[in-house]
Amino acid sequence: MKKQLLTLLIAVCFTCCAFAQNNAVTHALRPFDKDQPRPDTNCNGNPCDINYNGGPVFEAAPTVYIVWYGSWKKKDKSVIDYYFAHLGGSTQNKINTTYTDSTNKHIPNKVKHSAADDYQDNYSLGKTINDTGIQKVVANAISGGHLPDDVNGIYFVLTYKDVIDNDGFCSSFCGYHSPSTSIVNGETIKYSIGRRP
Repeated sequence: MKKQLLTLLIAVCFTCCAFAQNNAVTHALRPFDKDQPRPDTNCNGNPCDINYNGGPVFEAAPTVYIVWYGSWKKKDKSVIDYYFAHLGGSTQNKINTTYTDSTNKHIPNKVKHSAADDYQDNYSLGKTINDTGIQKVVANAISGGHLPDDVNGIYFVLTYKDVIDNDGFCSSFCGYHSPSTSIVNGETIKYSIGRRP
């Protein structure tokens, strides 16, 4: 079970390497050597590049905030907290440092997290939720003073296995990330969703 949780979080974490993608124009996000040709191999018929969509990248170590949505067990939380607390500086996270934005700014190999950056939400919006609801969960955690308002943070909403996302979660996709300007008015807050398998 710990292995499944860790695998899920690794997948979600890697999807967040281009955190604030908010421009509809897609640009390939390649390793910093722009003169290097595209790799010969591909990923299921597609180039293996991470797509850069024009948004900003983190220039300073982001803080990971976790909203535990549902009936999470303490032992499950501790595995995930441990993972994020030790992700920064790891070889696993180092791959992100090879990517830049359009101005050649690199993503740092640093991530901050501790269990103090967690908030338990006991199904405040019920067991059926969609993206609007996920954003509301993050907004409520911030406005309620449970988590800080941090534009350099990443808010992970991790739903328990009995939560259903009507937008296609775990049928069309198993996690996603996005920027939002509606969570905190006038700010771009980065959030992500993942689920306990």
